[in-house]
Amino acid sequence: LVPGWKDAIFPAYHAIIGLQCGVAIMLVTMFILRWKGGLKGYIEVDHFWNLSKLLLALCLLWFYFWWSSFITFWYGKMPSEVSVIQLLFLEPYREVFIASLFLNFLGPLLALMWSPVRKSVWGPSLVGLGVVIGAFLNMIRLYVSAFSIENVNGHLLETIPGGQWPEAPDILIAIGGIAAPVLLFFLVSKVIPV
Repeated sequence: LVPGWKDAIFPAYHAIIGLQCGVAIMLVTMFILRWKGGLKGYIEVDHFWNLSKLLLALCLLWFYFWWSSFITFWYGKMPSEVSVIQLLFLEPYREVFIASLFLNFLGPLLALMWSPVRKSVWGPSLVGLGVVIGAFLNMIRLYVSAFSIENVNGHLLETIPGGQWPEAPDILIAIGGIAAPVLLFFLVSKVIPV
């Protein structure tokens, strides 16, 4: 929906984000089940250690696919590509992009490259929570910016629209999207033992 945004790597980038978030949410879920679910005897440090190595690899792949996409716009420097860079990276969503870059790549890289953090329960879980938040911010940056364009039929953006930020109903929908599966899990666990 953004004029000039032609990116062949976009589907692969989303596939990596999906895998990265799946591993990250698994780490967070394992932490909660171990902490509050009474599964300390079943979920051990080795499980967190092994998943953290996979999460580190997926964070490196996240950066690789992001860079492969970004470099095309950066070195192309066509007016339509410059406006895409301004919209997604430099102007209204700059802070969201920086937070996403830190939470999806730099933070996990710096934290998980150290074995004491990677071989713990709290380290990979905290990094996983950050990855999920970073991916959520990244999706806000990509999709909200795309849906804020008024004329999607043009060849380039004449004006860069301002950032649109979530309001109370949007935040409540996001919280409900997280709370609904948790509620479903707890309701099912009353009938079927974990």
